[in-house]
Amino acid sequence: MKTLWLWLTVGLIFLAGCAQTTPAQPAQPANPASTVGGSATSASTVAQTQTPLPGPVIPTATPVITQSKGKFTVQLFSNADVEVNAATYTITGRAPVETVISCNKQISVVGKNQTFNFSVPLSQGPNLIEVVASDPSGDEVSFEITVTNTAQ
Repeated sequence: MKTLWLWLTVGLIFLAGCAQTTPAQPAQPANPASTVGGSATSASTVAQTQTPLPGPVIPTATPVITQSKGKFTVQLFSNADVEVNAATYTITGRAPVETVISCNKQISVVGKNQTFNFSVPLSQGPNLIEVVASDPSGDEVSFEITVTNTAQ
């Protein structure tokens, strides 16, 4: 059953993350909300906070971005909406063991150290980086980061 879950999750994440690094488009929330009578409503309960998880410390110059769904929590330590002069950008984060993480076309399963990182190639100009995390129970959270490569 666990193997079936892993193959299904990897397949779905692969299909969902097939897009290469592309020029940035307006960011969509992880769970789009609709406006009804001037107030936002949402069909899901995904929370975004700035609370650190216990475990090894990963250095960061900016606050940590955290997404949670129930007891499933994933953190990113990489800057969002940033400009760089580089050919690649490193995405680092923390998630529970056995979480399947996809970052654009790359897929990884989180090990015992509960950390992950991806080196993402950048095109010149704005690049959209999508990170999707899924746990064995089927809970899923996602992040969208825009990195603008100013290299000429």
